[in-house]
Amino acid sequence: MPACIFGQNCPDNIGFEKGTLDNWVCLTGEIDRAGQISLAQGPPNDLHTLIEKGSTEVKDYFGDFPVSCPNGSKYSLKLNTGGNPSGRAVGVSYTFVVPNVQSDYSIIYNYAVVLENPPHDAFEQPQFTVKVFDVTANQYIDCGAFQFVASSNLPGFKESTVKREVYYKPWAPITLKLSAFKGKTIRLEFTVNDCARKGHFGYAYLDVNENCSEPITGNVFCAGSSVINLKAPYGFQAYKWYTEDFSTLLGTDNILQLSPLPPVGTKIVLEITPFPNQGCLDTLKTEIKGSSDPFNMVTVQSLSGCEATGVNLTAASVTTGSSPGISFTYFTDVSETEYLPSPEKLIKSGIYYIKGNNAAGCSETRPIGVTILNTPNVQITSPPVACIPGAVDLTVSAVTAGSSPGLSFSYWEDPAATKPLSTPAALTRTGTYYIKGTNSNNCSDVMPVMVTLSNPPAFSVSDIEACDAIALTDAASRSVRSAVTSTSFSYWLDAAGTTSPLTPGHIFKTTTSFYVKGTEPVGCAVMKPAKVTIHPLPVFKATDPLPATRPAVVDLTQTVPVSSSWVYSYWYDRTAVRPISAYQQVAKTGKYYVKAITPYACSLVDSVQVTIIDPPIIPPNAFSPNGDGINDTWLIPILQYYPECSVEVYNRAGHAVYKSSNGYSKPWDGIFEGKKLPVATYYYIIRLSSLHQPSSGSVTLLK
Repeated sequence: MPACIFGQNCPDNIGFEKGTLDNWVCLTGEIDRAGQISLAQGPPNDLHTLIEKGSTEVKDYFGDFPVSCPNGSKYSLKLNTGGNPSGRAVGVSYTFVVPNVQSDYSIIYNYAVVLENPPHDAFEQPQFTVKVFDVTANQYIDCGAFQFVASSNLPGFKESTVKREVYYKPWAPITLKLSAFKGKTIRLEFTVNDCARKGHFGYAYLDVNENCSEPITGNVFCAGSSVINLKAPYGFQAYKWYTEDFSTLLGTDNILQLSPLPPVGTKIVLEITPFPNQGCLDTLKTEIKGSSDPFNMVTVQSLSGCEATGVNLTAASVTTGSSPGISFTYFTDVSETEYLPSPEKLIKSGIYYIKGNNAAGCSETRPIGVTILNTPNVQITSPPVACIPGAVDLTVSAVTAGSSPGLSFSYWEDPAATKPLSTPAALTRTGTYYIKGTNSNNCSDVMPVMVTLSNPPAFSVSDIEACDAIALTDAASRSVRSAVTSTSFSYWLDAAGTTSPLTPGHIFKTTTSFYVKGTEPVGCAVMKPAKVTIHPLPVFKATDPLPATRPAVVDLTQTVPVSSSWVYSYWYDRTAVRPISAYQQVAKTGKYYVKAITPYACSLVDSVQVTIIDPPIIPPNAFSPNGDGINDTWLIPILQYYPECSVEVYNRAGHAVYKSSNGYSKPWDGIFEGKKLPVATYYYIIRLSSLHQPSSGSVTLLK
């Protein structure tokens, strides 16, 4: 019920219905450590916030009550912010003259308060103060003035469920009966402040009804009316309705229903009692009036709707058949004390009330039962990524698995479900689509579903061959080729890539087919087959040859079995890096290696031990370097088979007269430093190799 319909007799914009603070004085200041508040007049700022009532109800953070006054007005005022307390004090005032011509003149203002309650002295606390000042008499009026400091035992105050030690009082009205102040100038003063220590907040909401002459409504009946409901201002502690002479108590609720209709001119008296310290006892009067205007209010008895959309009590179909010119307001209770904040979208079952008023002031209130039907539960699982040129099918049951049973599904391009999908079973475009599930009550819910199509990963797979066995990691590095590093690979024994994964440590030991699955980051995957062919290693055993005595040699080809399946090669080392060129004439003791290699390049290396027996070295005990061609040099048999040998010859004094190393290729000829040595006995040391013990003896040089 817009309060401004009665506003012709109220001071201009006293209820902020212009959407401005015109005619109001804005005040800003602070509270000092002694609890003294100082305020200065100035333009409105961010501490004076006008709140416009919207279609969606906004609630206070701490108190969970509507920030817009439930008296039906369009604008309310918030004083202070409630955030970052800093010892602020914020106020507003309104000055007006009480009309001389009205017999009954009252102002009803509404307030809501949120205050922190720190452990301070009372004068330091956040507080909300209301004062009424008689400017003409230069004094404050007691009734309608009060001061709130947060406390758990204050009437109407509750502790916030959001933060402890924060107390709030939801919207409450105060009636100022000003009939005794006709012609006088009155000033309303409202102030709220943080605590004096600047660490705790206080803020308040304010609105003023723009009905200053008829606080009791519903006192008019029209043609066709059978009942009349007198309604008093809401939110007081007690109501007592009397006949004009106070002889008969008619009712004790805020609404008095009279039926049959009393005669026109009947006067009714209402005594209202405020809660303690929240105003003064007041007596209001109203007179029953009649109107020839027709008043026929028709409403449906019940409505049902879905949770998602709710029920719209303001729809024209709800009151079809009612007389023209009736305006409707909506309540949660028969006493009409709580306005429905969003009658256009009810999402809770219950009994609600519609009140109709016409221009003559006739009214009637009707109950309507509202049933809210459950919204179906639509569960969506986005389908797997499809690879182009494939498509995605949204109609498969897996996409909506887990949804409420019995739903019918439809498919849409937009969340409002206004643009149907033409091919929901074959989508070829990445994007967000929407699935609407509808139950038997025609209630539905719309949920988004993500469809992703991706280019298939580009990679190649080749068959590979290996000898004896190969690890999966080695096989993959040889088989798979991809130019895109974002593709991830997995390996499987089943073509579907779902039941038999290959672990990274897997070893292929037999010829096997497997599958390579390449997957892009978005999930698109491609399976490709590959084959590992395992070739056997050559199977042979090298046999150590019999020992040979120099100058005999060993033929390594005789140490292995003859084979037509592989080829042998002979090496000094197991890694087959240093080949033996004369492998049929090995003349040195040691370990040698034979490598067998198959036509598939599979190889095996085995070793053989060659033993060459050294014959005794018996040097001649004399030679005659006289140039006759007979024994001119000291020839030592067998020594040519020891290419690493060294020979040293010394005279009797121990001086070296001959030395050879790396073999005895140039025998001693009895010459030292270009001169023939004299006839004498000389002494020698022969070292065949580092593995042999040196031998020594003497040799005689003759002429």
